[in-house]
Amino acid sequence: HLANGRMGRGAGGRAEREGGRQAGPRLSPSLDSTGAVVWRLPLRCTPHCVSYLPWADCYALAVSARQPLHAMHTQAEHAAESAPAAAPPPLPPGPPPAFSPDCASERLPSDSAAVEGDAWELRLLCGDSWAALGTHRMEKDEWLLALKTLRVHSLPRTAAAFTSGQPGGHPGFGSGPRRTRNILAVGTGLSKPEDATASGRLLLFAIVPGTEGVSEPRCALRLVCAHQLRAHVTAVAVLHSMVLAAVGTRLILFALRDSMRTGRTGGEGAVDGAGGISLDVDVDGGTLGGELEPVGIFDAAMWTVSLSTLNSYVLLADAVRSVRLLVWRESSLNFEGLAVDAVDRSANAAEFVVDGRSVSLALADEAGALHLLAYAKAERDLAQGGQRLQDRAAVQLGTPARAMARVALPSPAELAA
Repeated sequence: HLANGRMGRGAGGRAEREGGRQAGPRLSPSLDSTGAVVWRLPLRCTPHCVSYLPWADCYALAVSARQPLHAMHTQAEHAAESAPAAAPPPLPPGPPPAFSPDCASERLPSDSAAVEGDAWELRLLCGDSWAALGTHRMEKDEWLLALKTLRVHSLPRTAAAFTSGQPGGHPGFGSGPRRTRNILAVGTGLSKPEDATASGRLLLFAIVPGTEGVSEPRCALRLVCAHQLRAHVTAVAVLHSMVLAAVGTRLILFALRDSMRTGRTGGEGAVDGAGGISLDVDVDGGTLGGELEPVGIFDAAMWTVSLSTLNSYVLLADAVRSVRLLVWRESSLNFEGLAVDAVDRSANAAEFVVDGRSVSLALADEAGALHLLAYAKAERDLAQGGQRLQDRAAVQLGTPARAMARVALPSPAELAA
């Protein structure tokens, strides 16, 4: 099983078509050193993150592979280089010419025939046959940094905008029917030189069913919304049925608004006023797209590598400054800092730990240790913007943990039954 096993490299079988359904590579289980059953899926690329889509019984994979970007020398250039060189013209009389800055920007000859780079793409794999159901290639120099399955509510196109200070909550989700949408959220970042402004995108995908009776995959990826941002999107989560994204050093909460249009479109999409692109997805003979509307912003002054939510609480993990606990105030549409870690740790992932009525915070650092923190009301530290988290326990894992997942276990009564 992909979620419980390991993904390895190797030669895999070619996908075939059998009875109108795409068949994947034939996998045989094996036992690892701990005695666990492992299925190794040949990908011929490097997997970075995986997310399971339960409503479609498929997996979304973020992968990258080394590919040649462009040829440095064409065949004509090679032919010109192989020809005998003519004698250089004599230098003109007088002093040598002064140095020109334009000459420094010219490309020097290189002996390499091609330059390789990382090409990133999003793959959709079938959960039972491991067949490839669809792919979506990222743009040039665009890295896929975050991947998560979300269940959000979408606003009608005619619903009122979000405003703070409304009695009984904001009118966005209170007016008109709400529709639940299962989406796949992807955060990306463009790899640019140091002197260029960073940028990224927040992509929302829908899983649409295939056509019955046609030799096509049973489901496919469809891009619903592509929102342009001025920083890398390093983490995504769901908060109060809205999309929460870590954009550079800030947290931005987005509400998904429907864009209904009648008839069929060519799928080119339209640019909205917030800097995003609303793309149409065929649903029941019509087209359905989406637009992201910013609701709340919080300047965390951190570089978020992990994002976890529980009810109205948000847990941020930073690569240098450990973790921070926030709470979302729906009445005023803003975030409030509750507590920070007293020790600056290099955090890789953080998650809530719920045990009955008690809630703790789990932190995995770069040193390979797993820390258990607790939020207790103490003297407020105004310099850090909140209270201090207290250490309760720590265990050495032996290797750094890169991700954690919160899983609900059955109660003792359910186990006894």
